[in-house]
Amino acid sequence: MYNEQNRFFRRDGNYSFVTQQASWKQIEPAYILQGLWTSQVTNNLLLDFRVGWNKIVFPLSYQSGVTPDHVNVQDIANSTETGAAPYQFANPAWVLKWSAGGSWYKGNFHGTHNIQFGFEWGKSYNSYIYNVNQGINVQFNGGVPSKVLAFNTPTTQRIIFTTRVFTCRIRGRSRGD
Repeated sequence: MYNEQNRFFRRDGNYSFVTQQASWKQIEPAYILQGLWTSQVTNNLLLDFRVGWNKIVFPLSYQSGVTPDHVNVQDIANSTETGAAPYQFANPAWVLKWSAGGSWYKGNFHGTHNIQFGFEWGKSYNSYIYNVNQGINVQFNGGVPSKVLAFNTPTTQRIIFTTRVFTCRIRGRSRGD
């Protein structure tokens, strides 16, 4: 499956009036691939294999006409935002998982027995990438200069983790139960 959300002029919700140039461009693709194989190998044995892949990128980009010289200008009293978006952001992420499981059942063999077993493995990646033009946002209060917000960008945070799970469950009942 493929999904894409296009928001060409996403506004910062903190201000009543945000110019088109100060809005974000959000083109967000997402992919999902899945596979499944299940088989009853014998009357007593069932096997199941699954794999899944999910990739998404959540971006907030500067508009096409914005150059590195443009900075974000916010006026708190007038509730306006002009110049460029406050920052540029990307959140690329993906998950890959696969699992295998099975169930074996045997009846009338000194009672009934059921063994279930499985394994799951997964790896995930998630990152946050920020960039602020000129490393500053400028704030005014009713047209009067108020603050300069300074940022040390570009910055990147990455999170990678792996999961592994093994399961086994044995159930049985003897003839005397």
